[in-house]
Amino acid sequence: MPATLLKQGLTFQQWKAQYAPHDSGKDYDLRGAYEAGIVPGPDQHFPDTFKLPGHPTFSIESKYWKPGMPAGRWEGEKYIPMDAKTAAEWVKTHPQK
Repeated sequence: MPATLLKQGLTFQQWKAQYAPHDSGKDYDLRGAYEAGIVPGPDQHFPDTFKLPGHPTFSIESKYWKPGMPAGRWEGEKYIPMDAKTAAEWVKTHPQK
């Protein structure tokens, strides 16, 4: 667990109560976010990193996305859904920075 959360002394349940009290975790890996030391941004949203397949805005930015899976991408605040083939092609032609 990251030092910042250790300093705060937050257990997973305390972290969830503070940062995601109404989220079931059905489509977002809350434990993964906790273990990575992630907290919501100023807009109260978590990054795409731990979105699970089935999340309404599951994207190629998720650590759980793999070629062959449909996923979207973001252009600013706009979510653009893609089928599996388009998502794989997008990733090939737009390498991550």
